[in-house]
Amino acid sequence: MNKGSLDFKEYLNIISSSKISINTYGYGVDTFRYYEIPYLNSMLLTRRPIIKIPNNFINGKSAVFYNNTNEIENLIVKYLEDNRWRNISKCGYKHVMKHFIDVKLARYFLNTIENL
Repeated sequence: MNKGSLDFKEYLNIISSSKISINTYGYGVDTFRYYEIPYLNSMLLTRRPIIKIPNNFINGKSAVFYNNTNEIENLIVKYLEDNRWRNISKCGYKHVMKHFIDVKLARYFLNTIENL
């Protein structure tokens, strides 16, 4: 492991113990982190996707989207102050379980292929 890097278990522990976790674009828009954050019961604060994601999270209900990095601090303060992060993280978890677990993704993929 490189100095300064986290192993996967540490990474998951940090997210699961965080009220709000920020997702940034990495090697794509909808990276694993995009789904891991709500799965681990942390509120997903993410840049508004530039691609269409089927059954995507709903802004203000199951995740919170930002348009530019200048908005991040205000959004964190806003959602921490009134504890709305709790409800959004719960809704985000339910949304992941409903739409993005392996079986649901496989069904979506097969239905898409059949309709081509």
